[in-house]
Amino acid sequence: MIAIVGVLVLVNNIIERDADGRIVEAGLVEELSLVPGDGVNDPDEDAIALRGLPCEEPHDAEVFARFRLSGDGWPGRDNIKRRASAGCRSRLREFYASEYDALIGGVTYFSPDRVDWAIDDHDVICFANFGSPRRGALDGA
Repeated sequence: MIAIVGVLVLVNNIIERDADGRIVEAGLVEELSLVPGDGVNDPDEDAIALRGLPCEEPHDAEVFARFRLSGDGWPGRDNIKRRASAGCRSRLREFYASEYDALIGGVTYFSPDRVDWAIDDHDVICFANFGSPRRGALDGA
C-alpha cells in the first residue's frame, strides 16, 4: 500500500514544461530529464528525483550545462570526478562569465558511476549553486 501511494505522489508531482522545454509548473524531475535552465532545490546526486522549479520561483541552483564524457572502458571514479569538475567549471566561465563571481555556493555536478558507465550513460550534469535562493535564469540560459 505504501509503495502505491508513493507512486501516485510521484506521478502527480511531475514537472510541466512549455513548448520550449522550460519548467512552467514546479514538481519532481528525474536526473535523466534535467536540462540547462532547469531551476532546482537541493541538488543531491543520490536523490531519485529533484524538485524542479520555474526560473521565476526562488531556487537554490540551476542546471547550466550537460555534456558527455568520452571513453569506452571504465576510467575510474577519480578520473570521472576530475573531468566532470573541469568540464563544468570551464563551461560556466565560458558561457556565464558575468555570473561566475555571484555563485557563492559554487559549482556541483552529477557524474556517472560504474553502473551508469556500463549502460552507456556518460553524461555529466552541471549545477550553479547560489548562496541564497534567487529568481530568474543565469544570463544566457
